[in-house]
Amino acid sequence: FTCCGITSYSDWNPQTPPQSCCEHNESSPTCGSTTSNLYDRGCASEFSSFMETNLLAIGITAVIIAVLQLISISAARSVYHDIEGTYA
Repeated sequence: FTCCGITSYSDWNPQTPPQSCCEHNESSPTCGSTTSNLYDRGCASEFSSFMETNLLAIGITAVIIAVLQLISISAARSVYHDIEGTYA
């Protein structure tokens, strides 16, 4: 993400923003001393935008994982009952 702080770089006041807030991650020691080199958007809005953009893919992935887990549970129960029947 290209962001700084939760809402903006001003979240870091009175501290100097970290290097990750600097555009292009400039290694200059003066990078955080002026606001012209810092990302304007906060990470909360960047993350929210990312989630909105990728919501369908995230949802499909979650459903696939849930189905795979249910299949695994069913297979494990089946194996358990087979083993239990063998030794009973």
